[in-house]
Amino acid sequence: MEKSISQQLVEKATNAGKMPIPYLKPAIRKENANGKMSVVGTGKHTVKLIGQKSIMGTDYKTKVKRAEVEYLFEEDGQKKRYSVPVMNENDELHYLIQRMSEVQENETITLEYKRNGMTGFISIERNNGGIDDGEIPTGEIPIIEEDEEPEVKKVVPMKGGKPKDAEDVFGDHVPGTDTNEEIDVNNIPF
Repeated sequence: MEKSISQQLVEKATNAGKMPIPYLKPAIRKENANGKMSVVGTGKHTVKLIGQKSIMGTDYKTKVKRAEVEYLFEEDGQKKRYSVPVMNENDELHYLIQRMSEVQENETITLEYKRNGMTGFISIERNNGGIDDGEIPTGEIPIIEEDEEPEVKKVVPMKGGKPKDAEDVFGDHVPGTDTNEEIDVNNIPF
């Protein structure tokens, strides 16, 4: 299928750094037959891992700042990004970070949103044919709401406790307040 002019322009502008890298969307919110919003997969995404970095992101539910890992992929020749929180709702390292730790840079993998009862997760199929669903997680995956501007509250997740105000932890320079600033992995408190 040939790319439209708009798709070609977005790809060219993204690669030239003239627009933000679009998000990889393994799942989206969609209205179901009962009129309720549900999360549905968008199919298999065969991607090449081309980079990753630690960033300060925002929880899509609470709008609270949090440490995240942002993965940079290439899909059909276009760069795409996907972020996950460092810690899950149980204050443990996020399952996807655990699975992605085994994936090498420039390795081609297939990501797919799957359901496990009421919750969903991202399955990783490695190019060697193995499927690594690992331990099936219990939390919902983040769904990016691109048209919402979040209210920012700066907090830091703390091991075994409630989040603390970011300024109490980092003083005058809170990492990640500049959205392009990379944070030091050693400063993540766990």
